[in-house]
Amino acid sequence: MTIYLKLTFTQAYPIMLWAVALGTPFFLVFGWLSDRIGRKIIILAGCLIAAVTYVPIYNLMHDHAHVVTNPAGLITGANPDFLIMTGLVWIQVIYVTMVYGPIAAFLVEYFRAKVRYTSLSIPYHFGNGWFGGLLPLLFTGLVGATYPEGSNLYVPFLKNFMALPINSTISLRQFNPSNDPNGNIYIGLAYTIIVALMTVVIGTLFLREPRGAKIWSEVGGEQPGMVTEATPAE
Repeated sequence: MTIYLKLTFTQAYPIMLWAVALGTPFFLVFGWLSDRIGRKIIILAGCLIAAVTYVPIYNLMHDHAHVVTNPAGLITGANPDFLIMTGLVWIQVIYVTMVYGPIAAFLVEYFRAKVRYTSLSIPYHFGNGWFGGLLPLLFTGLVGATYPEGSNLYVPFLKNFMALPINSTISLRQFNPSNDPNGNIYIGLAYTIIVALMTVVIGTLFLREPRGAKIWSEVGGEQPGMVTEATPAE
């Protein structure tokens, strides 16, 4: 919001604050739901719904940001509709809760005790650190390669990527057919959508549903008086 739609700090952060605050209880909701219908279906549903709806959501965010442009057409500011923008960000927070609500239980139940810590840690940190961590860099790089001829903001895609001496000449101007001086601000969504769809396909084909796994049985079984996931609440 602040980078491409040029909302100010005081405009963007209240939107984020309320969206996150209103979305946080749904971590518990989807965690609870995954105990009843399964972890995998909720996680993959969140990824699929996000992939299908990201483009219309971000188009709506642009429309309701009410951006201000200078004579050259560059976005210089915005007068956002607070309630609608908060709602659109809140929807995306819900997608996050659909994945992260069940994910801890999914990873613990999916791997046997002997390799659980390593097996849990590696995919979790690859997902967050690499796929998630590279998102801002790749998003910016994709948009930067769509600026029209003559723009000082144009940078070929992957040029000096991650400070590496890469002399790329990859232009993505074909994805900005209107020669918008702001570049194609939606093209970075391609990365998030592709990753989400990869998750759906790979998860559907190769991952089993781990709900119901008895993790205590792998380490000697339940002892008398031991409080486990099967112990009734008092």
